[in-house]
Amino acid sequence: MKLMSAIQEQFGCYQNLDIDRSIDNKLNILGINSERKALLKSIRCRIIEIPKDYDQGEYALEIIDLDDLNGYCRIVISNIENWLEGLDDLYKFVNFDRYKGKQQFEQFLNQIENSMDTFGLPEVIELDGFYYIAGNGKHRLTIAKCVGIDKVPVLVKHIRSNL
Repeated sequence: MKLMSAIQEQFGCYQNLDIDRSIDNKLNILGINSERKALLKSIRCRIIEIPKDYDQGEYALEIIDLDDLNGYCRIVISNIENWLEGLDDLYKFVNFDRYKGKQQFEQFLNQIENSMDTFGLPEVIELDGFYYIAGNGKHRLTIAKCVGIDKVPVLVKHIRSNL
């Protein structure tokens, strides 16, 4: 808590550190019902590392189908087994405070898409036909997948095997 207090003091962020960050509160804010909650719990979320024998390409702007978003490409995330746990793991609460439900969140994502500015877009890698969150946008993409948004604009880096 000392670290969070220091961040708040220095940068003036995290104005309310006593926010209810429980999964039930997140589900309520996002309008996720018990049926959707059960579905999210049943959808496996994979955590991968990019193998050393893979060649990384350049990022390109694409609109991806979130049914093909398979998980995260991050070493710091290790204990997430499904998308409900992925949602529960989100700490930054700004996207929960600003956008209530699927419709408002989708409008927010469409504003980004229509701006044609790629700065700050979520970053994913594509490996074997599936996408993994690899950079900016962990919160946005996790929420979008959980509320059932079909497609979102992202920066994609296609990686392929050198073998």
